[in-house]
Amino acid sequence: MTSVQSFTIGVDLQNQDARLAAQILSEELEKRVGAPFPLVSLGEGAITVEIDHALPKHAYALHCENGKARIRGFHKLAAIHGAGRLLKEAFWQKGGLCLPELSVETAPVKEFRGSQIGYRAKTNAYDAWDKPTYAQYIRDQALFGASAIEFLPPNTDDAPENEIMKYPIKEMLAHTVSVAHELGLAVWLWYPNLYENHSGQPLPASGFLPETDEKAKELNEILRIEDAQRHAVLSSLVCVDHIMIPGGDPGKLEAEDLFAACQRMANILHTYHPHAKVWVSPQVMRHGQDFTEAFYLQVAKKPAWLAGICHAPWCNHTMSACREKTPAELPIRSYPDICHMLCCQFPVHRMDPIWAITAGRECYNPRPRWHKRMHNVTAQYHVGCVAYSEGIADDVAKFIWIDQDWDPNTPVIKTLRDFASMFISPKHRDELATLLSLFEDVYEGPVVTNQVVSSLYESLVSLQKKLESEAFMPGFGADSYRFGMPLLMSAFYVYIQRR
Repeated sequence: MTSVQSFTIGVDLQNQDARLAAQILSEELEKRVGAPFPLVSLGEGAITVEIDHALPKHAYALHCENGKARIRGFHKLAAIHGAGRLLKEAFWQKGGLCLPELSVETAPVKEFRGSQIGYRAKTNAYDAWDKPTYAQYIRDQALFGASAIEFLPPNTDDAPENEIMKYPIKEMLAHTVSVAHELGLAVWLWYPNLYENHSGQPLPASGFLPETDEKAKELNEILRIEDAQRHAVLSSLVCVDHIMIPGGDPGKLEAEDLFAACQRMANILHTYHPHAKVWVSPQVMRHGQDFTEAFYLQVAKKPAWLAGICHAPWCNHTMSACREKTPAELPIRSYPDICHMLCCQFPVHRMDPIWAITAGRECYNPRPRWHKRMHNVTAQYHVGCVAYSEGIADDVAKFIWIDQDWDPNTPVIKTLRDFASMFISPKHRDELATLLSLFEDVYEGPVVTNQVVSSLYESLVSLQKKLESEAFMPGFGADSYRFGMPLLMSAFYVYIQRR
């Protein structure tokens, strides 16, 4: 490691994409070091940020030598990825920055890398956030290598709002979409159908039913309300690149009606976002094999609006079967449930009932080895993952999946080190990575005999004392919520075990 030659970042000030990536790096370094990193003309800074279209598509390159660094990105987002790589590899502390001797050029394997970050009452974190906190979390994903973020519309299967929300849902949606779009992230919307068709007639793909009876009138009224809501939402957003319409959870339309509803959505969507793509998932909670067969009969017709299929929780068939049933020209996106531990897509096997009752379904537990395994077993079938999430209990898992979509050969211990180095403390990255990986062993075997529980807690308390004795800027070291979450969860585990 060599001290950076100066706290300056060189960039072509006329290139807006390079300048944005450089500005983000400047702000992130200042947050960690506590000193400004002003932008200067290209060639004058100790760190330079450039757009380089000669690189492979979506790639970035980082070269560090003798206290200087050069970041090149194929486009704006790739340059941001390169800035994130510097934050992972550098040794930063309050008042100082050291750079390694390093030269790397890398491009992602998968097109889509990201997670769902929806502002609604059901989540365990997002609904309490203000706009700057939300924007920072989206930026963190981009810096780590994400290419996509999925948002939710105001109307889902949840309560409209709750008492801790600081903004109307539609206002926060517009804000977060703008943040993601500015960074160059693909903007996805998860947009369910919350109504049923009791008319006895096929749901119209456009227009309305002849109002020959009360049930037809009832469906028409529902469709008018749904159409108006979708016009209001989609017209208010600066960008939508993709919409994912789940077949169920929520949703109770039969396959033929589901595809007609997707056509209606596409008609409205393309009024405001003509290049946006529509994807649909065969997930259902109440239907059996009949729905699945009917679903793929509709897929085989290859409607013009259909851009791809999302394999999701509650699919009653594997992703390999999904690939076999789907025309080769239609891509598959993975929509994995990374936030739940019980009664879910990837449950903890043989969990002690004591943990099941006390820790519950949605607690903090990184499970890095399991997440890598679940990603890699289906990686050959999809073009990337945008994961289902309900907050930040799965924070570590998000970065595991981003890294695996970038390169499925990435060891999880490297992701954990990079996570620790970027967000908590470079000095303690190895120890933090080891401790985060130990959380997965807490659920091995009976609670009362598991020795990992007490040793994990004691090690984190010891590390807390080290971090508190060292100088960090606010939000890092022991003050990082990404350290506070494992510390708190380990205390809970040891408390339950002692009881």
